[in-house]
Amino acid sequence: MAEYDARTMNVGAEYSFGKDYINAVIEFNRCRYFSGGLVFKIHLK
Repeated sequence: MAEYDARTMNVGAEYSFGKDYINAVIEFNRCRYFSGGLVFKIHLK
């Protein structure tokens, strides 16, 4: 994913694994500052 406005550009990616239960997310704000994390999904029936 990418986002651009008049002053900044942000670039990021998301990867799903474990049958879509675990997602890894990374992002570079202003193409310099790293931000990231893991998302654990709980599917309710």
